Amino acid sequence: MPVIKVQLPLATSDPTRAEMALIYAEGRKFMTQQVLDQATRALMGSDAKAFFDANYRAGRWEIGKRVEDQDW
Repeated sequence: MPVIKVQLPLATSDPTRAEMALIYAEGRKFMTQQVLDQATRALMGSDAKAFFDANYRAGRWEIGKRVEDQDW
């Protein structure tokens, strides 16, 4: 299961993008923008970025448990 980085926007002038997260694996593989589910948002707490185990399927990341921060 690859580790992914989930990043929330720090600021946006487009309210339709406020709930979108940038998600990708190391090397920016399979970069997507998608809305996070409540469980993932809760695991992130107040952090603007976090790392998770995940699977990539049909153009979307299925996000699992949070893992320790990575250096990439």
